[in-house]
Amino acid sequence: MGHDENWMATPPENLFAEGSNELNTVERETIHKIENLPITAADQASILLVWSGAKPATIIDYQLTEKDLNQEYTDSDSTRMPKISKLMAEIEYLDLFVSYIATIDLKTGLALNNHLKAGDSVQFAIAKDEATAKIVQEEQTNRFMTDKPVDNVRLGKALGYPETAVKAYQAYEDAQKQYRDNLKRHIRQGPFPQQSDYIMDRSEIPEQIRESPFLINSISSFAFSKSHWQEELELKKAWSDTVERMSPNIYHACLNRK
Repeated sequence: MGHDENWMATPPENLFAEGSNELNTVERETIHKIENLPITAADQASILLVWSGAKPATIIDYQLTEKDLNQEYTDSDSTRMPKISKLMAEIEYLDLFVSYIATIDLKTGLALNNHLKAGDSVQFAIAKDEATAKIVQEEQTNRFMTDKPVDNVRLGKALGYPETAVKAYQAYEDAQKQYRDNLKRHIRQGPFPQQSDYIMDRSEIPEQIRESPFLINSISSFAFSKSHWQEELELKKAWSDTVERMSPNIYHACLNRK
């Protein structure tokens, strides 16, 4: 696969320029609103990265509680639940686009249309622009609700992951599919493709790096490729540094995995 010159490989340089941590009153108020969203610190961090322009889009999950289910409109459409509709409105108020994807049973990984229960996850795509939010929504809908294959390259680009990491994961999935197709045609072949042939296992990363705060936190993690993991780490570090600079509260909560 060729290199895409338009791929967002790193966050905008202005986020890391000297003095970029100087926020005006409106920006500070917006960050405070993100810090108070009723979602996990990791999802708050992802929204902060999208809002700041460091990341084109993200996926967040809201886990339903018994209290949510005691409200009205719980028969089928989770977006009509008071807390969910309020959350969507609060995110949209940040000048971001929110697209509902599905409500997922985390035990089965299947999308639900009814019989919702505590622990089910309501998933959204969030982006700076409507087109990018739609891409994420479409690919995640394919994952949970259709027979269409997920285009991991299209999805990964929309989420701002490194091109090398995304294409390595796609190559792994393609190799698995090719192996299964060959089996059906009784074509002799070698061992079944292993993820470790394409994706860097965390245990293979030197301990000094593996235990670094930027790597062990829960801010926008993704799988590193076997061939380019060192360059890809730089983006993970840049995202972590951005969150730490803009919201120490969210950063430390992610570090503690709250």
